[in-house]
Amino acid sequence: MALSEEGATIIACDVAEQIVAEQIVVVPCAMATETDLHETARLITEQGGRCTTERVEGGTVYTVGGGRSIVPVNKH
Repeated sequence: MALSEEGATIIACDVAEQIVAEQIVVVPCAMATETDLHETARLITEQGGRCTTERVEGGTVYTVGGGRSIVPVNKH
């Protein structure tokens, strides 16, 4: 919110689901959801800021300009 208030355009990307590898929950706490992403955008735009959200796949790194690199997710 602070960056948006200073004029930054926010690009919020998240997996937006629990990360599970080989039926084991990788992150033991609750992960953000797609609803959380939409709420972030709503809060920012309500205050006059600019925000775009995107749900991304785990292990994929997206870059500005639409490029992407595939990075394997470590499975321990």
